[in-house]
Amino acid sequence: MSAATFDREQADAPEVGGLLEARSVHTGRSAYNHLLALAQTHGIPKRRVADLIDLVGLHEVARKRTGQFSLGMGQRLGIAAALLGDPKTVMLDEPVNGLDPEGIHWVRNLLKGLAAEGRTVFVSSHLMSEMALTADHLIVIGRGKLIADTSVDDFVSRASQKVVLVRSPELERLRTELAGPAVSLVAADRGALEVHGLTAEQVGEVAAGAGIALHELTPLQASLEEAFMNLTRDELEFATEMEAVA
Repeated sequence: MSAATFDREQADAPEVGGLLEARSVHTGRSAYNHLLALAQTHGIPKRRVADLIDLVGLHEVARKRTGQFSLGMGQRLGIAAALLGDPKTVMLDEPVNGLDPEGIHWVRNLLKGLAAEGRTVFVSSHLMSEMALTADHLIVIGRGKLIADTSVDDFVSRASQKVVLVRSPELERLRTELAGPAVSLVAADRGALEVHGLTAEQVGEVAAGAGIALHELTPLQASLEEAFMNLTRDELEFATEMEAVA
């Protein structure tokens, strides 16, 4: 799903479209009239308003006063306003706030679609699980300092320790082979073993050298939330935020 476009040459089209506070709308004005007023002040065709009303799923309530909108409906209207000028760069603050699971899924696909069209999409959010599913690149800021500016994979890898989950029919013999001063072994569920201090490659080489069959060899990485908490532990403050680029 992508935002319908219009002729940017015929409009005073902005380079950036933003959503900072979705409820900053005249509560006595309908969703349609709110977008229409914005469109008319920027030379944007009326048909663009109708297209975006449909895109964000507000067709059934387009003539309803926004003061009666739920938080999720307000978020959808705010996203429509951000996209009204068909901007090349979109900046959204907590865009899934107040949305139900279907709405969150819709926003996720919308942002990915916008990025696939070649736009830059900035999303500021504290929902780590959602950022893990949506973002390609992360910018982490704490106490006014840049903590990280990297891909999601690199960010998680930096915070992850060497932990490998291994399963084998000869687990006790494998335990003996892996034992070492820098290695700790912890029993896991279903007869598995967590190996701390070795990579999956190192565990596999030890097992192969000893002729031990492995039924599972899985590197365990931290979640994005765990990585975020690990890397910002010394920078904890109410202002700590994560910004993602889809």
